[in-house]
Amino acid sequence: MPQPGQPQAADPSIGTRLGRYQITALLGRGGMGVVYQAEDSLLKRKVAIKLLPLALAQDADSLRRFRHEAQLAARLNHPNVVTIYEVGQQDAACYIAMELVSGGSAQDILHKRGPFKWQSTVLKGHTGAVSSLAFSRDGATLVSGGADRTMRLWPMSRP
Repeated sequence: MPQPGQPQAADPSIGTRLGRYQITALLGRGGMGVVYQAEDSLLKRKVAIKLLPLALAQDADSLRRFRHEAQLAARLNHPNVVTIYEVGQQDAACYIAMELVSGGSAQDILHKRGPFKWQSTVLKGHTGAVSSLAFSRDGATLVSGGADRTMRLWPMSRP
């Protein structure tokens, strides 16, 4: 697996543009998309771009869920939730532009530090995630992508 934040010549998206965003590096891959670091040419800042895979972008239900995820996150304003800047589409490419957060994934930290003590995880990790739910206007449940994955927010009735 490539190192997060580093330019990846083998990835065909590196160096391409999506709207005003120039993709500069691969950050990670997941079931619902690929996340890249990009440069916002208008505001001159680094952002994260989540790109929906083409096969999923052509599926109406996956596209609806992708956009719904962005809408839910955009309703929140909390230090433990990234800020959504834009949801866009260029040709068949669907993307979400969001705040770029430094520090690596939970998986990166686990590889560097080893397993967390359960007390530390409960008190530090989940406290922040749970406190961010209190700021949801519609009520939400927390859905984790696994112990080393990102956490996602869904409304009480999942799409």
